[in-house]
Amino acid sequence: MPKAADNLTKQLDKSLREILSVSGSNKKSMMLNSFLRGLAQGFGAVVGGTILVALLIWVLGLFDEIPLLGPSLDAISDSISK
Repeated sequence: MPKAADNLTKQLDKSLREILSVSGSNKKSMMLNSFLRGLAQGFGAVVGGTILVALLIWVLGLFDEIPLLGPSLDAISDSISK
């Protein structure tokens, strides 16, 4: 490893240790917070995606009279209602 990169790594390590000592946090609580944040982010992505897909299907359902989309949307609607 080049000397400059080694010095940067040492500086970052020292800064991180200072932050941990000043904030009073320990690794266990940081890991728990990161885990909970990841769970919340994943849950939010799933709920948001579900709402987005539902709105998209609803909006496309308004276009029954378009010749190219009508039969395709009817097939989608039939498969969802079953």
